Amino acid sequence: MNTLPVLLRRPLRALAALVPAVVVSLTGSAAPAAAAASNPPGVHILSEWGDAPGCPTGWLCLFNAPSYNTFAVGVLPGIELPEVKRVSNSDGYVMYGALSVVNNTSLTYCAHPNENYGGTAVKVKPGDKVPDTKVEWKSLRPC
Repeated sequence: MNTLPVLLRRPLRALAALVPAVVVSLTGSAAPAAAAASNPPGVHILSEWGDAPGCPTGWLCLFNAPSYNTFAVGVLPGIELPEVKRVSNSDGYVMYGALSVVNNTSLTYCAHPNENYGGTAVKVKPGDKVPDTKVEWKSLRPC
């Protein structure tokens, strides 16, 4: 009876399971996956830098610069953001506030100049495009 192949199966499986971990430790961690996991649920990066794409239908999009440029994120309908600064790209760059917004959802959002919905709210209705918020909006939620 040849038991050698059976005896080698477990060590080979264990070695195969370790290879991805060794590769990650030698090359560094997967930054985009870590950054995506650190963003609040329902918030997705649309553009890291440069010209941002259009805002997808059904999403609320926040941009880090006026005129819908630079770092952009899409927020699924109904998601609340008490602190926009919790949003970052894969390089760790933090969005401290939204400077332009597109609301492609069916919901009206209330945007606030302070964290945790502080300050006077500005309503962003469905279909609204705000090319320059004039002041960073630091928290947003459906009204």
